[in-house]
Amino acid sequence: MPAAVIDTTTATSNSFKLDPSASVLLSELGESSRNLPNSSSALGAIQLGLNEISKRAHQLRKDLPVDNNTKAHYLLAGSGVDAENIKSELQSINLYQHADSSERSTSEIDIDSYLRSRKEDSIILSIEDSIRSTSLDFDNFINQTVSFDWKTRKEQICQSFGLSSIKNRPTTNDKSTQFNSTSSIIPKWTKGSLGRSVLGTYSTTEDFTDVEAPQLLPGQIVGPKLPVYSQENAHKYISIIQDLNKYRQISKPYPISQQFHEVSKSLGSDIRSVQMQDVWNIIKEITGESLNEFIPERKYAHGYLNSGETSPESSNLRRRIIHGTKRFLEKQFLAQIENNISRNPIEAQLGGVPSVYNKIRAALNLKFSENGKWVHPTLEIVNNVPIWALIYFMIRSGCLKDALEFTIANREAFEKLGSSFPIYLKAYVESPSHTLTNNLLDSIRKEFNEQLRFFDESNSDPYKYALFKIIGRCELLKKTFPGVVETTEDWLWIHFSLISEGSDEISTVFDKYTLKDLQATITKFGPDYFDPERKSPGLYTQVLVMSGLFEKAVYYAYKFSKIDAVHFAIALTYHGLLRPFSQTTKLHTHLLETVSEKDELNFARLVGTFTKEFRRTSSVDAVEYLVLICLNKDLNGDKGKEQLNLCHEALKELVLDTRDFSKILGDIRMDGTRISGAIEQRLSLIALDSLDQYLQVIAEQAATRAEEEGRIADAVLLYQLSEDFDTVITIINKSLGELLSVSQLGQPLTPVSIDGTPLITNTTEDPAQLARHIMTVYRGNIGMFHKVKPKNRDTCAKLLGIVDAWNSFAKGAVEQCLKEVNELNILMLDPSADVGMVRTRAQQFPTLHQSVARNVPTLLVMVMRCCTLICEQLNTSFYHNEGRHAQMIEMQGISRNCMIYAGMIQYKMPHEVFMELTRLEIKI
Repeated sequence: MPAAVIDTTTATSNSFKLDPSASVLLSELGESSRNLPNSSSALGAIQLGLNEISKRAHQLRKDLPVDNNTKAHYLLAGSGVDAENIKSELQSINLYQHADSSERSTSEIDIDSYLRSRKEDSIILSIEDSIRSTSLDFDNFINQTVSFDWKTRKEQICQSFGLSSIKNRPTTNDKSTQFNSTSSIIPKWTKGSLGRSVLGTYSTTEDFTDVEAPQLLPGQIVGPKLPVYSQENAHKYISIIQDLNKYRQISKPYPISQQFHEVSKSLGSDIRSVQMQDVWNIIKEITGESLNEFIPERKYAHGYLNSGETSPESSNLRRRIIHGTKRFLEKQFLAQIENNISRNPIEAQLGGVPSVYNKIRAALNLKFSENGKWVHPTLEIVNNVPIWALIYFMIRSGCLKDALEFTIANREAFEKLGSSFPIYLKAYVESPSHTLTNNLLDSIRKEFNEQLRFFDESNSDPYKYALFKIIGRCELLKKTFPGVVETTEDWLWIHFSLISEGSDEISTVFDKYTLKDLQATITKFGPDYFDPERKSPGLYTQVLVMSGLFEKAVYYAYKFSKIDAVHFAIALTYHGLLRPFSQTTKLHTHLLETVSEKDELNFARLVGTFTKEFRRTSSVDAVEYLVLICLNKDLNGDKGKEQLNLCHEALKELVLDTRDFSKILGDIRMDGTRISGAIEQRLSLIALDSLDQYLQVIAEQAATRAEEEGRIADAVLLYQLSEDFDTVITIINKSLGELLSVSQLGQPLTPVSIDGTPLITNTTEDPAQLARHIMTVYRGNIGMFHKVKPKNRDTCAKLLGIVDAWNSFAKGAVEQCLKEVNELNILMLDPSADVGMVRTRAQQFPTLHQSVARNVPTLLVMVMRCCTLICEQLNTSFYHNEGRHAQMIEMQGISRNCMIYAGMIQYKMPHEVFMELTRLEIKI
């Protein structure tokens, strides 16, 4: 309650005096007011501090009439109350003499802190719940989706190590085969730990983050027909890849594009399939590959990958791209003419001689003639022949010599027209680069400016206009051809005809038009320009290949046909026409990337990801694809080494992912002879010259990675295949030591995995038996045996001895257990041995292998329990004789030796073990 307000009704005459302890009482009263319980009223409690109450009381006093104060003063004075003295004493009271200012707001601060703490706790609990839920969902997903053929894997390892088959192994109901352990030797069947996975994942999401599926137009329900992956189609491609690698091994060229083209033709005849078949035709025209001419491996790699743009090799390659593309477009155009004629023979009026002239004349009849009359008003007709259209169609079909012959035969007609065109055409055809000399250029451009420059669609012949612009490169800045360009192929052919790559005859900058300029235009236009209705998914891929944008072509084809894209990439890489990633740190993110205005394709990941369709069912076929990554090993500088390393990484990842070791890496018979695997059969293709180098680079490194990932089963077999027999024993020693150290004493050793499936290393339901069989195989082969270090052999023997003693103790054969422990020569169990002999054994403890040393405390407990059990049996026996007494003394001697030994290594073993030993000693 506020200290400044006093209830006058409780004051009595001459009896109201302020007690000296009033300040203390008021302070207590103020403190207790803070602890008053909240009202149960629905209005809630009013939380006001003393300062706020005092402030409000002072405000109320200001509003009171002054007369009331005077009356109250006289009233109190008449009753003997001195109001002035009381006021001064009240003002002198310090209600907070026991609490500083910081304590005044303690409640408010505590409430804020409490609420903030509760909020943080709630957030932490929510995060923990989310983590637990996510972890549980992940575990459930793994359990539902990941499965392994354990039985098959067991059989493979049995055969590898010469163990008895699981099917032929006698069954047993012995309790000694029961054990449940979650020790660290349980293999972790996990994916490779590569930060950059070459093979990709098995997820259903997109393989590359920068590749998007083609979008449908508004109202477009069904897109173009896409290829369906099938085993039959895959086998057709795989057989070609196998043949390719066989030819490469004997350094013979292989018609890869031709072979892939044949497969493509057998897969379908829809528009997409036909367009993909045409892509193969384009590649063949560019590379010069045909049924009669096979192109050597990486023929164009130097000009495309390892030389500058101004080098002669690069210029020649660009000219080859231009000429190859034009040749394809011309063959395609002539084929279309022949197809139209065959479908309309009456209208075409081809006649009996199917010469080029007659074919072109028939095509013109179909296009411009009706009822024997030319219906196109702007065509120049000479001798009932549209001569400019005829010459254009001949040149468009690639029949330059036929066009020249027709022109020379009709020279007089051209002279009447006032044109020197036959001279220009003759120079154009005879020039290797299809360019005119400067004098002829000046002449044809003069004629063009006088007669054709101002093109009139209603009066000018479009084909004459086009011929002068193409042959004379007239008004090159204006690349429009009205009335001539009807298809994308026409547009491309004209532009490729205008390109003059590396020609010395070009003198002015206005006459220069290069392949790079056309590539920039095509990239700027994009796929929507060439296929606005999205009915021809392969058209833009054709355009990109024809213009030499091979990386972009594969990237775009991957959006709608992964199978075709992968094999386009393989064929182009074989010819040296595909630029792979040079930055392997970005291997897992993008398929296509532009570096220094040059596109780079993620070839290694592209091929590796494609193998996920069949690598689990046919790992050998996956090897055939992955060795193709080494096609790029001839790149300059570190780029070639990067591609070589990627190939090796992909093969190692395949080994660990499929675990089909015998087929991929090979096998070793019990007599030590080796059976080659798929990788070993392709050593020369992955730049490995010898078996030793192969074992070190592939098998041994894969084994090391498997061991790092905790995949003990894989590591043992991989080290066995890499002929590192000492490491095999090392891993077995480590695994067996860990198993003994975490198992429960008194239970037999037969480990199973967490889900109850027997361990793959435990092919005979007992890892110790696996170790015995391996040592038996090694002892039977001197070469293998001497590759194992003596200390590892001795350690393995000691661990197997511990296992024997362990199992004897589990069966209750305590005396046999003591005998087997004594034969290990680790502890001194001779009861007649003196203290010095025991100390000598204890001093040998640091020299023991870690796998053995970590189990010495268990041996001590096991021996002490054996002694305790024997003593209990002797004490309960009805027969008392000297033999019984002597045996009791013997057990006490063994116990004493154990305690001396334990005392010397007390700080090298758990404290609980020493306490257990002490407790057991008391019982003896």
